[in-house]
Amino acid sequence: MIIDLFRIKQDTSQYILERSCPRGGFCFYRLDEPSPQDTYFALATLDLLQVHYDIKPTIRYLQAIQQPDGGYVSLAQAFFVLSSLHLLERQPLFDPAAGVDIFTIQLVDLALRPADASPSLFHAIDQLATLRAILGLEWQYTQRTAILQVIESFHHQTNGGFGMESSATLPDTYRVTRILKHLDSTVPLDTLVPFLRACEHPVFGFTGKPGTALFFLEYLHAGLALCRELACIPTFPAACLSALLRCQTDTGGFARAHLAIASMDDTYRAIHGLTLLEQTGTL
Repeated sequence: MIIDLFRIKQDTSQYILERSCPRGGFCFYRLDEPSPQDTYFALATLDLLQVHYDIKPTIRYLQAIQQPDGGYVSLAQAFFVLSSLHLLERQPLFDPAAGVDIFTIQLVDLALRPADASPSLFHAIDQLATLRAILGLEWQYTQRTAILQVIESFHHQTNGGFGMESSATLPDTYRVTRILKHLDSTVPLDTLVPFLRACEHPVFGFTGKPGTALFFLEYLHAGLALCRELACIPTFPAACLSALLRCQTDTGGFARAHLAIASMDDTYRAIHGLTLLEQTGTL
């Protein structure tokens, strides 16, 4: 079967652009109700596809979200807004550093109480570490040390991966590699290669945990992205591509799994995964 990657990317571009809002930003359900999350994933996908559009309304929309004191209502909102502006090579209206430092204090405090932490802790730390890197903010030594100690406490020695739950997962392990790089950790990442290989699957490309056969797009994306971080080539690139393309819907966007509803974040994961596959030279 001949796969027309150009057409696939063209359909995806149309899916994204059809969800741009008149007042700026993007909304996956096609109303004039943009969200920072949808906007970030839309912009990141268009950036990968090298698609250009009128960014001025979106810049105004993003800059207007910031509070007069430079803050944001949540870490997630700060991450999506400031990451979007970074992609557009624009600055917020006010200095956000003080607000990000407050989020840092709050998250470090939560991380030091792992019994109160949710399964999304790694996701939040990843957002924070990325945000501080984008803004060029240095970590305090005690904060950096605390984060690294907490991460190490979720290192599962049985299979070598990381996970907030009772066992390591591929998405959590990928997020940890990003965090460790942002924090300039000396932990040797090549020790994660056996865990990565144990998550490979001949039909789905990757699964979420070793010894399982469950597929979701976030597992495949995490596997391909972790391959990139560890300088590995996926063992089953054809299976990766096939599983990825099964997630594309008639809208042109991508869903978490076959026959599910497309979303902006899953569309980004698919196009980023496709880009990573193309870069391996195995397609």
